[in-house]
Amino acid sequence: MHIDKSRPILIVDDCAVMSNALRGMLQKMGFRADQIDLADSAKIALTLCAAKNYQLLLLDFNLASHGMNGYQLLTTLREEQSLAADCVTAVVTADASLEVVRSFMELEPDGYLVKPISYQVVSQRLQELLQLKQRLCPLLLQRREQNLPTLLSRGGQLARGQGVTSLKARLLMAEACIEAADYDRARELLSGLKSTSLRNRARLLLARAELLQEHLQSVFTLVRPLQDDPLLCSEALTLKAEACVQLQQLDLALDSIRQAIALCPRGTKRYWLQAFIEMAGFDLVSAQETVQRGLRYARHMQQDEIPLQQLLAALQLDVAEFATPEARQEHLTRYRSLSKGWQGQRLLPMAQSIDALLQARADILCGTKPSVDDLIELHRQQSGATQEYQMGLVEEMEWNKLIALPEQPERLPEYYAAIKSSLPRNRRQTFQTTMSVYMEKWRSSVASDRAYAL
Repeated sequence: MHIDKSRPILIVDDCAVMSNALRGMLQKMGFRADQIDLADSAKIALTLCAAKNYQLLLLDFNLASHGMNGYQLLTTLREEQSLAADCVTAVVTADASLEVVRSFMELEPDGYLVKPISYQVVSQRLQELLQLKQRLCPLLLQRREQNLPTLLSRGGQLARGQGVTSLKARLLMAEACIEAADYDRARELLSGLKSTSLRNRARLLLARAELLQEHLQSVFTLVRPLQDDPLLCSEALTLKAEACVQLQQLDLALDSIRQAIALCPRGTKRYWLQAFIEMAGFDLVSAQETVQRGLRYARHMQQDEIPLQQLLAALQLDVAEFATPEARQEHLTRYRSLSKGWQGQRLLPMAQSIDALLQARADILCGTKPSVDDLIELHRQQSGATQEYQMGLVEEMEWNKLIALPEQPERLPEYYAAIKSSLPRNRRQTFQTTMSVYMEKWRSSVASDRAYAL
């Protein structure tokens, strides 16, 4: 292996003995001592990754004594694109349980090193990973730049070769084609992986492509054998749940997403999906319980809690909406308690907009008509504060609820129609479907309540 002495390496571990042992092994492999940085916390690691172009990141899974663990750190680095496209990421862990490995699989690290670690294992494994990443580097760089023609041209040359590099190149090209909605080319590439070691990963990618094209029966066929794959089962069950939603099979969707969460409970994305499926079934109590579980994981994983807090507050207002007059004040008090969870924090424009919409609906439920001019002006300022303002699920629901209420402030329907038509859409069909079903039932329940009151 060619040793690159121009780029640094980062070891993230809160155990000084392990960090020094790994550094010694890397030096024995040929890397210089001043080439190797050590970080004993995720906070330090984030700062270093923002400043340096690392070729290798070794991160310990368990960093609990210093806040973020390795999973959270890698999640943040991925979201912020703080690592070079060709940086090798290897997770170092004493916990090789399926739950841990499944969680990391979804973040796609390049490899795992299970403690206790020997020099022979570290040397062999890291050489393999670094060599593979070096060969794939041109494709990785073009993928990050979203340059599909160049990626396919260079990838085609690698794909004609032999071994794992050829297989990985096909997989990378297929992923890029799916992102670019070139599904026919993706199918062609993935079909060449049917009889290889990457066949299950190829099936999963193909199932995602079929879901995006709403070929739902094909999704079921593709994920069925993957449900027995010890590493990909949770992702397969999530895709199955999404396909069931689009077929309006909510009970089957709910069963599938619950299984997926039981297998891989880390992160919060699946809790969002389960909550929206329960909302589509108009089971507001279960949806609240699901969001609360998601919040517990968000706190544990040090993820952004505000979106989930606002979804929970919106559900609490729904409960108040359909409660008896005697119980409504109690539910509104709970809403006010929930809203304190993000008050005083620095909110993104979308979160500020949701806060204003929630408060407007709470005011209406309290018998106070909000100032529509203030609400519209606030939203105009917030949506203009960022170049790519995205209307989130909770915000869209709250706009729809406000304009559906008999006490709606005037001008809101016209304003909402204008902003909705002008904003870019970037939402999976599953959430759009569940939200549409939920809103239809919500409007029907509001109309029934008003008719009964009259």
